[in-house]
Amino acid sequence: MRLPYGIFGITICLLLFVGWLDYITGPEVGFFVFYFIPLAFISWYGAVSWSLCFSALASMLWFAVDSYTGQNYSNLSIGYWNAGVRLIAFVFITLMTRRVKHLLDHERQLNEELGRAMAEIQVLSGLLPICASCKKIRDEQGAWHHVEVYISKRSEATFSHGICPECVVKLYGHKFSSL
Repeated sequence: MRLPYGIFGITICLLLFVGWLDYITGPEVGFFVFYFIPLAFISWYGAVSWSLCFSALASMLWFAVDSYTGQNYSNLSIGYWNAGVRLIAFVFITLMTRRVKHLLDHERQLNEELGRAMAEIQVLSGLLPICASCKKIRDEQGAWHHVEVYISKRSEATFSHGICPECVVKLYGHKFSSL
């Protein structure tokens, strides 16, 4: 994925600014957390490959700042070890930032799908006053409507009519009971 120049420039500027602040404050003030800001930015708006590249760059920058500020270790390998540990932490932060972005995008997509589904569903709920004899339903204004009309106006349901076996016998007698 090609990284937009603006994102690249902002990330470089942020990283150099944090490195400069780390340099001018010296080795006594820890700036570990502040290196996360440009890395989280590039991780959020850039590709994973760019996030990993900037993680390595941040680790090298911190190593250079340590060297130029006179950070002395009892053994030279300790400086390399610290740079490796920082690189691992930076990679972890960039990957976790990408994961959070992915999960938020997925949640946003699911919410949009849910919203579309909810818009399509019209649910009848509550108690419906229905006539015990003719089965008409009384609406909120007190008017009585056939069940089909009431439900059709309040949902997307359509009706087709037929006769159940019990009603065939009741209406037409036993001569159609074999149907």
